[in-house]
Amino acid sequence: MNIAFNIQPLLSDTKTGMGYVEEYFVKILVDQNPSDTFFFEFFSLFEKKMEKVNLYLKNNVRTSACVFFHGKLYRLVSTLFPLPYRWLFRTKADITHFFNFIVPPGVKGKKIVTIHDLAFRRFPETVRAKTRYMLKWSLAKSIRRADRIIAVSEWTKQEILRFYSYPSEKISVVYNGVDTSIYRTGLDPMDIDHVCKRRHIPKNYILYLGTIEPRKNLERLIKAYSLLKNKRPDSPALVLAGKKGWHYGRIIRAYEESAARESIIWTGYVTEEEKPLLLAGAVYFCFPSLYEGFGMPILEAFACGTPVLTANNSALVEVAGDAAFFVDALSIEDICDKLDQMYINGDLRANLRQKGLERVKQFSWEKSAQKLHNVYEMALKESEL
Repeated sequence: MNIAFNIQPLLSDTKTGMGYVEEYFVKILVDQNPSDTFFFEFFSLFEKKMEKVNLYLKNNVRTSACVFFHGKLYRLVSTLFPLPYRWLFRTKADITHFFNFIVPPGVKGKKIVTIHDLAFRRFPETVRAKTRYMLKWSLAKSIRRADRIIAVSEWTKQEILRFYSYPSEKISVVYNGVDTSIYRTGLDPMDIDHVCKRRHIPKNYILYLGTIEPRKNLERLIKAYSLLKNKRPDSPALVLAGKKGWHYGRIIRAYEESAARESIIWTGYVTEEEKPLLLAGAVYFCFPSLYEGFGMPILEAFACGTPVLTANNSALVEVAGDAAFFVDALSIEDICDKLDQMYINGDLRANLRQKGLERVKQFSWEKSAQKLHNVYEMALKESEL
């Protein structure tokens, strides 16, 4: 097969979840399928991208750069005017896979799209306005253009069927994985101490790791933590690790108004090298999000042997199984109570640690990449019938 990817999401200087998902799938698919030819398509107006692209090149990879548009500009233009994608990228692809929700107009061959979540439909107030409007305007068209849809969880598949008309049999659930060569137990304690000192983090801490934005429910987490510190002053510090997203003003105000703010630590953007070390050093990992299409940080914590407290909603329950301690994300009081239980109950944390290490074995990038390749094969066979 000739398989094309638009690799724009993995070329960012500060990749987030979507970029990492594409990066793992692309690298593994290229390695697993040496007889296929892969085309890496990207926009490079005013930007030098080849240095990053070169990191992913193999003998079966070809590149195609569009120097006439910036990626964001093309997305805006193609939303308003159906400028054919094939005019910009003249690769001879049988399959083109878009990992970021949108199939542009005029794509040659079979079209596959990954939909990660539908937060903009469920919790529109937690999604950046320009992203919300773009998805509201474009996603229905994108779904109509797609020959196959990849949903990252069964939850997300059901969300797609709830809000859009599309054949269920053409939506394939392909889970994300976790890189257990990076996220693992047995990390050097000296390395953990070093990153904590560099980030001004004490030895005893609860960790949140992710983007600082409304959907992550950090305003309630801060308020719940304030109640906890009032109830139990010796509770661990709360570390909020991750880059600022959008509309984080209310989160910052909740921190500034908190009586426990001296025990709340902000790290800013965390590098890939720091993430497993911070996870491994935490007393437990707290991820009380309002809505997730998957929830990769849960698996990363599991792989590091770190107990997990997460919300009992969306795909978080599906991914965590019985290996996490669940909380009502809408209840500050319940979050406070569960934060406390996780700290004082060492047996609970030990049990969750073992369950997490077993649970993470069910999620493999390699197995998921093979399943994704099978979807490509099915899509191509349909065109031959």
